[in-house]
Amino acid sequence: MFEILGVASGLRAPIAMPVANRALSAPLNIHCDHSDTMGVRDAGWIQIYAENAQEAYENTLLAVKLAEDKEVLLPVMSCMDGFITSHGVENVVIHEDDAVREFIGEYSFQYNLLNYKNPVTVGAIELTDYLFETRRQQAEAMERVPRVLPRISKDLAEITGNEFDVVEEYYTDDADAIVLTMSSAAGTTKAVVDRMRREGKRVGLLKLRMFRPFPFERIAEALQGAKAVAVLDRAFSFGTSAPIFTDVKNALYNADSKPKLQSYVFGIGGRDISDEHIEGVFKRLLSGDVSDREEYINLRE
Repeated sequence: MFEILGVASGLRAPIAMPVANRALSAPLNIHCDHSDTMGVRDAGWIQIYAENAQEAYENTLLAVKLAEDKEVLLPVMSCMDGFITSHGVENVVIHEDDAVREFIGEYSFQYNLLNYKNPVTVGAIELTDYLFETRRQQAEAMERVPRVLPRISKDLAEITGNEFDVVEEYYTDDADAIVLTMSSAAGTTKAVVDRMRREGKRVGLLKLRMFRPFPFERIAEALQGAKAVAVLDRAFSFGTSAPIFTDVKNALYNADSKPKLQSYVFGIGGRDISDEHIEGVFKRLLSGDVSDREEYINLRE
């Protein structure tokens, strides 16, 4: 279905699509990793990732409003970890329907396909004459997302009490070692950070909540004081660095001071990542054990 993703974004269709992230076949696997959405990260869709069920719910409300904003008009993937979050059992605070309906509002169509008095063509052919300009318009819409998002997030926070930001900083201000990851692994990392902080270790988490558009400036700013950073990806990018690691490295290219970076791939096909694994990552960072090669967590030899 890859081609349809490009059709949706090229038509500027304001779709909000919840995604339960799962591995790609073959071999057949229905469990969690991020190969699916990472494989289409340049299809023109905004991508938001949830740590838990509460975020998955509220992110989807945000996705509808963001997709339909007249300055954006791009489809949004509201991603959650397959089975881990999508089939997990946990408490979720459900917000009042009337308040949510007021937040979402009624969508006003710019064009009505059934209005025969003002007919329009949808999905027309564009060869060498106009496609370049159309793609540039998509790029400009994506560039407007960081400007539009705070306004929408503030309005949603009045209902939920939880303001959405593209990253979440968890004890990063004075951290020597930081793990950067997203989705459910961020929750496990928080538990490890809490325990190691009680032991006097200066560790922190930088949780990525929006992957497209990628928050380059925010990432660079949040990582400035760290000595070493581990980027945990739940996907391979064959023939090059892992997806998030690549963008984090780009974010730091012009930074005045750069922490040492270590790439880790974990959780492929639903493989567990435990607090012991993450604690091991932190201990390596704190010891200065950082390599140029991609490392793997919980991989059999």
